Amino acid sequence: MPQAWSSKAGKSYDTKFLYVGLSRYDTERKILSKIAKLPNGKIQYTEGPCGTTFSRGYNTELARVTLYSESPRVWSEELSTECIYYFVQQPIQAVVT
Repeated sequence: MPQAWSSKAGKSYDTKFLYVGLSRYDTERKILSKIAKLPNGKIQYTEGPCGTTFSRGYNTELARVTLYSESPRVWSEELSTECIYYFVQQPIQAVVT
C-alpha cells in the first residue's frame, strides 16, 4: 500500500464476488469488474454497472473491501486475514495523433 494511504482508516463494506466467465460481480455495489494482464505486462482493472442476469456463476468469494480514497481510487480487498490485495488507480493517458 502506498505510504500516503497507510495511516488512513478508510470506509469498509462486506460483499460477495460472484465469478462469471472472465469477470466478477460485486453483489453489494452491483458492478461488474474485470482484471486482465496486458501484453506489456501491466494489469488493467475495469468496472461498470451491471443490469443483466447471469446464466451461471463459477465461484463465489466473501471479501471486505476498504476504500481509502475516491480520486485517485485506492482500495483493498481482504479475502482472509492472510490474503489482502491493494489497488491504486492510475490515470490512463490517451495519445492523440
